[in-house]
Amino acid sequence: MHVADLRVDDSGGLMNNSCYQYGWEATDVIGNSTTAGRCDDVKIDSTPPVGNLVDFPDPSWLDGTREVAVSASDNQQLSSIAFRIDGTTAASYNQYSNTTTGNLWTLDTSGLSEGQHTLSMVTVDKAGNQATDSRLFIVDRTAPHAVSVTQPSWGATVAGITTIGVSAADNVGVRALRYTVDSTNFATNAPPVFAAATSVTDTAALDTTTLTDGLHYVTVTALDAPAGASPRSLTSQNHAIIVDNTAPNILTGALSNGSVISDSSPTVF
Repeated sequence: MHVADLRVDDSGGLMNNSCYQYGWEATDVIGNSTTAGRCDDVKIDSTPPVGNLVDFPDPSWLDGTREVAVSASDNQQLSSIAFRIDGTTAASYNQYSNTTTGNLWTLDTSGLSEGQHTLSMVTVDKAGNQATDSRLFIVDRTAPHAVSVTQPSWGATVAGITTIGVSAADNVGVRALRYTVDSTNFATNAPPVFAAATSVTDTAALDTTTLTDGLHYVTVTALDAPAGASPRSLTSQNHAIIVDNTAPNILTGALSNGSVISDSSPTVF
């Protein structure tokens, strides 16, 4: 017996929630055939669902596990939500309502290599329409391995607004740079500037007018720990600067008005 494929002619346009007659025809090898049909209410849905990863920055720096919250809805009915890592499905959930929110899945990074990965949330409705929301995340388990102050030179005399330069390196990426003078933080530079950059250079402005004249020490700390995790960091060696924001005094007491001297090149104090 041969059973013909079902075909629906929608050239005239199908109306939502209307009754349509479907027909089947079964034919055996010698030509005998039987037909059957039925009338069903058909819902036409060409609108994709809406699905989003909630509170998942792009990029996110991760290590260990992370709860993944979602927000999903459809004008008719949701069918499923799947989570994919680098294109491979890691988890899938069936949904039978038109809206779902909240924590749905725990992302475990322990089996992933250090470096960049992509998390995708694929939302499908009952009609097969789908929507995808993708975010970059970075797995990093290793502390930065280099950081140093490069500007100004060690022991330089500075005044006013001074530029502090730094270079840093990490096996995956530098998440943030924290600048301090005499152990007091004066600047922190963070992603997305440094996302997935294994070596970075950066600058920050130090207002030396807030410091006393004299010797001070600048340090920079490179961090790559995920937010909320124990920091993995490396701090540069102390970098000496000498602050001098005071103009020199000119003393003229050695001469009085009308003085006569024989030295053609006198030293005046």
